[in-house]
Amino acid sequence: MMPRGTIAGIAFLLLFFNSVLICQPRLQLPGGTKFDFGEVYTGTTVHRDLTLNNAGSDTLIRNSLHQL
Repeated sequence: MMPRGTIAGIAFLLLFFNSVLICQPRLQLPGGTKFDFGEVYTGTTVHRDLTLNNAGSDTLIRNSLHQL
């Protein structure tokens, strides 16, 4: 038989890791992840607005976003 402290510790870890797995931000790109820019000729510039949604249950933090 396991000591009570061990059982309590295991219960705490299960609850902690379960909440970590459930409460996460989840990045979602409405319209999918493939972008068709059509015909783009050398030397031309193409612009596109990109919408990002957080479909998760925690705060999504964007540290940086670089233009390609």
